[in-house]
Amino acid sequence: MVESSATFKQNGERMVVLLRKFANHVSDAANSLQAMHQRETFDIQIHDMIRRQSDGVQFTDVEYIAKRMADLREEIKRYQSRVLETKGIVLDAKKTRESAEKTLIEGRREAENLLHDTTKGKLIKEADLKRVITALKHLDSASYPLEIINSFLEYNDSEMLDMESRIVTHKSITRRDIELLWTVAESFKRQHVAFLKKDISYRSSK
Repeated sequence: MVESSATFKQNGERMVVLLRKFANHVSDAANSLQAMHQRETFDIQIHDMIRRQSDGVQFTDVEYIAKRMADLREEIKRYQSRVLETKGIVLDAKKTRESAEKTLIEGRREAENLLHDTTKGKLIKEADLKRVITALKHLDSASYPLEIINSFLEYNDSEMLDMESRIVTHKSITRRDIELLWTVAESFKRQHVAFLKKDISYRSSK
């Protein structure tokens, strides 16, 4: 509706493009975080090593231990790469959100100017006036979710930075990291669905 409306001659198409781009970025971030969570090879390796230790295998199978540790190191490297990639996607989503919000503000001003012109005697058709008012309501409903998601992205950007630092410094991955990834991935999916429905009325749990 916004894209084809005469009310938004200057900003209509740009608003639609940016909102779609933003929705895609949120979806990409959700997928990337989900992929991060699914990287549990290291967890399986550790459980296997503990089991073998209980059986007394590790005390004699030095080659097995060396191979498992090498596998774990490689998995940590892959995991670190995924963290950096996802962090970049989250930052992209933040930048897109900022652009979308600015364009929404410009679009709202454009619609308000048209209403102002109408009150000054530049009459427009009743149907067009209703479209302007409806469009303003849509813009208001879109701006609030963008602000909610902004807080969500700020928080998860910080979480990604902390995780990246831990992995680089300690060369290890904790169960807390796994649980965090699961929580963030699920939250991203919920935020994405809610954004598409224009019904984001909650904040992510921190």
